[in-house]
Amino acid sequence: MKIVLGMDLRSASSGALRFARWLIDTGVSRREDVLAVHVIEMDHLLGAVRPFGPGTLPERLLPGMRQKLDEAGLDVRAEVVEADNAEHALVEAAQRHAAEMLVVGRRGSPSSFVRLGRVARRLLRELPTSIAIVPPEIRATPGAGLGPGPVLLASDLGSTSSPAAAFAQRLGETSGAGLSAVHVVPTQHTPHTAYERVGLEPIPDDELVETRTRAFAAWREQQGLQEAEAIVERGELVESLVAVAAHTGAPMLVCGSRRLPVGKRMFVSSVSSTLSGLAQCPVITVGG
Repeated sequence: MKIVLGMDLRSASSGALRFARWLIDTGVSRREDVLAVHVIEMDHLLGAVRPFGPGTLPERLLPGMRQKLDEAGLDVRAEVVEADNAEHALVEAAQRHAAEMLVVGRRGSPSSFVRLGRVARRLLRELPTSIAIVPPEIRATPGAGLGPGPVLLASDLGSTSSPAAAFAQRLGETSGAGLSAVHVVPTQHTPHTAYERVGLEPIPDDELVETRTRAFAAWREQQGLQEAEAIVERGELVESLVAVAAHTGAPMLVCGSRRLPVGKRMFVSSVSSTLSGLAQCPVITVGG
């Protein structure tokens, strides 16, 4: 798998570096297929610093980038580029590298109020390829890797989950971690009075869960995931997925995108963005 690793040379990249190392160690990717990229955003930079000393700024930053990669045990290609904004430069690098996944770090630790950094948010809106958002605190441990559990696939049973299913299955098989699939049955809301007057009523909880469980089984068979462990949860979507990922020790959580137009994504709450901010493991959003 070809990967572009976005680095900002600060602590936010530490988890992303460990994740890239895990991908190589488990055989998901090869050393020669990983390209590390640091972007100098000229509009932000020029108002805050003045140049000094010999050489261009990329030439001076590259050794520091190389040192961080060496400390993480990543003997991969590295480059520093100048651009107006980081997300466009990373998208261009991913296209040039024919990358199947773009890996970036998440700033800070999860909290009840989540807002990803500007670059991560915009990458999730554009979805030029699969995007992995990695928390800085993740660490690989001997024998357990990034987590003792299988890769976790989140499915809403719709067509947008199919590319995510194929991607997660590939990660589970290649890494040897295996695969579990989870479907969350959302909490039922009582229809408002106008609907009740025309004879509509909530489906009983046990009937709703049973119906979704059967639909989930049919979806897994359609995707060729009959052997994957199946988990059905009842509750709020994001909270349930975060809890399942933590309980199972998943090394990563894979989800699909609703494929909303880019303009609409700016105003509609993104499940993948919220998940990426809250989860304790890397969250990979797979575009269509």
